[in-house]
Amino acid sequence: MQNTISTSTIKRFLAWEFGLAWPGMLVIAYFYAINQKLVGNILSASVVMFAPMVAAFLAKAPVKSIGWKLKLASKWRDYLACWLAICSIVLGGALVYFAVFPQHLAFALNPQVALQILMILTVLTLAISLSGLGEEVGWRGILYPYLKERYGRTKGRIIGGLIWAIWHFPVNMIGAGTLGERFLNLIPYYIMAISFGIILDIYYVRSKTIWLPAFGHGVIDAVAMITTVFTVSGVETFKFLGPGPTGLFSALIALVIAVWLTKREERESQQGIS
Repeated sequence: MQNTISTSTIKRFLAWEFGLAWPGMLVIAYFYAINQKLVGNILSASVVMFAPMVAAFLAKAPVKSIGWKLKLASKWRDYLACWLAICSIVLGGALVYFAVFPQHLAFALNPQVALQILMILTVLTLAISLSGLGEEVGWRGILYPYLKERYGRTKGRIIGGLIWAIWHFPVNMIGAGTLGERFLNLIPYYIMAISFGIILDIYYVRSKTIWLPAFGHGVIDAVAMITTVFTVSGVETFKFLGPGPTGLFSALIALVIAVWLTKREERESQQGIS
């Protein structure tokens, strides 16, 4: 899918990656602190999420060879499978959370809510996928191939997931709760990042198009909004557990699916199935 990436290129990529993103995340944290969340969200989607792509270009990584064709006709099954897997993870985790904490559930399936969900699953998913492309070019397109070649497929993906999670650290410190609670919430977040990183990379390898993990990234962020639609307004949720995809319930489901997909990939590799 692309040429071998040198260690020096990856070092430059990571330097640019963190150097561009972390100051931007601190600016986002400032706007969140002064209750200007809309501005923070716009900056996140338009600036920070494109930092990995910009870093890849600045590091002169082989961006042209990461697979730019959509391949909707030939790989639609992989797009669908990725969508189903991610929806199962996010919504499955939310269902478990609301089963444990039913007092946090605000279930009102009226036409307005139905329209919100439809918009999330269609227009919003596609829009966020464009922002997701900014991240996926750098992570799955450049960093993961290097790490897999250097450390092996599974170990490389785990290391990649850890780096991906660490990159989000300033954002993880934003929000409600004590500093101790925010650090505690890093546990399920890191499990989630490693697991989703594996899932997105597996579908990237299967499809050989960077648009598929970008689409999957968009699905994660978009479907997560559905959990907020069904959460009682103003309630203090147990973020460590859910109901969003960064909670422990969704993270464990993601881990199970990541392990299953990895084993399936190994079987297919042995059988010579692409």
